[in-house]
Amino acid sequence: MGQLAAAFNHKTKLLLLNNPQNPAGKAYTRGELEDIAALVLQHDCYALCDEVYEHLVFEGQHIPLMTLPGMRDRCIKIGSAGKTFSLTGWKVGYATAAPTLMQPVSKAHQYLTFTTPPNLQHAVA
Repeated sequence: MGQLAAAFNHKTKLLLLNNPQNPAGKAYTRGELEDIAALVLQHDCYALCDEVYEHLVFEGQHIPLMTLPGMRDRCIKIGSAGKTFSLTGWKVGYATAAPTLMQPVSKAHQYLTFTTPPNLQHAVA
């Protein structure tokens, strides 16, 4: 955590967190996530959490950063139905966040999307 803490400063606005990493990789522990949350709160920044492998953890358990105290209004969680249901070619993803964080995400989303079959979007919802 020392290297991560050293990377934070008054200019830090966003932390990109990949947790868990590719299924053969790391899933952060509650203690590590508490340390990360403390840094985000201390530096008044946000976290963009790539959690597309949240249901594919082989050891331990996945803990979303946004479930820790004070983080609900500071996290945007990215998920993937394609990864969860082994439909990776179908590219159905989603974002979850507090309403105040979803407003700018929704505005940007309208310019960044590609065609996803509506029946798959409905099935995931």
